Amino acid sequence: MDHAEAARLTEYLFNAALAGRATFRHWQRWADRMIEAGELDLWILDVRLARTLDELRNSLQPALPNPPDTAAVIGYLWIRHLQGAWKASDILYRATQEMSGSSVELALQQLRWDLELADEESQVERGLAELVKSHRLAELAREEWRSLFPGDDL
Repeated sequence: MDHAEAARLTEYLFNAALAGRATFRHWQRWADRMIEAGELDLWILDVRLARTLDELRNSLQPALPNPPDTAAVIGYLWIRHLQGAWKASDILYRATQEMSGSSVELALQQLRWDLELADEESQVERGLAELVKSHRLAELAREEWRSLFPGDDL
């Protein structure tokens, strides 16, 4: 695997884990596939042994872009919102706290400022829905997931 491919896949794996979608079983399965394909870089072996998000982050560091583009995390969270697991206001709060370096960071900050006085969840949901749609964030999350785990649905 060349450096660009490693950077792309590590970013995808990091995003899925940061959003809470990929667990240690997912990243172990991913690392096992890489090892079976002959990828024996030390960081891949470290991914295989990682049990927590912090351990995963540390193991991915050698191949992870700096900073990683975490825009897909919002897509993952939005998909979970549509399944009833997340409130839109919680997604917006978490996203603005953790999305430093994201390609949608400025749009998130603007949305947060615009909705600072919003007292209805529906206003936040509409604003976030527009952001997700305009930046194709749910589709981005699905594409990243399929790259990591072909045949495994979100």
